[in-house]
Amino acid sequence: MSTKPRLAVLTAVLMASAACSASGGTAAGSTSPSPVLSARPTPLLSAAPTPLLSAAPTPLLSAAPTPGVVPSAASGTPSTTPAPQPACFEGRYLVTEFAAKTGGSTITGRGGELVLTFAGGVFTLSSLPGATTSLALDGSALMLTVDGTVTGTYAETGDTALFSQTRTTGQASVTGDGGPQDFTMKQVASLALPQGTTTVTCAGSSATFVSASTTTKAERA
Repeated sequence: MSTKPRLAVLTAVLMASAACSASGGTAAGSTSPSPVLSARPTPLLSAAPTPLLSAAPTPLLSAAPTPGVVPSAASGTPSTTPAPQPACFEGRYLVTEFAAKTGGSTITGRGGELVLTFAGGVFTLSSLPGATTSLALDGSALMLTVDGTVTGTYAETGDTALFSQTRTTGQASVTGDGGPQDFTMKQVASLALPQGTTTVTCAGSSATFVSASTTTKAERA
């Protein structure tokens, strides 16, 4: 199949992808325990028997605990601090690889020319000046050129995040043997960006974002 029909297939896939993305007891530590014997016991023999308990019993716990020992919480269960999550969502990344599934087609891209930036709950997808990204669709090689941006928000919770696109500017084009064809940045975003709820994995300088229809891999720049 020539490149021109492949561009037509790509157009249909991108349009479909972009459309989908729019769719009570006693308190512990009491200082007044109940006495075991009454204050005035009945003498068994003599009028003044030896008391069975001293007036001042030896305390079970010393008033001053051993230095260096930290008292436990009232529940007896020590508190734990959750392990910190990797800091994926700050800084600048180069998108090294992406894949998007729509229907029976899978579009893949490789290169490192697309730039993904995270800052304070806002992400931006752009491109290095004059750079191109290699695309593959059903065995056909194409070239993607981006001259625009995609902006949106992200909200992270542990190892997942919710991505929402809010604004696009500019456009992109895909070139093959049949010449270039223009696409919107919203269509490009449906290929290279996570959509909706996304699983995030960090490993050193690498980050992988997997949503229902897209997988994006990036390296910190």
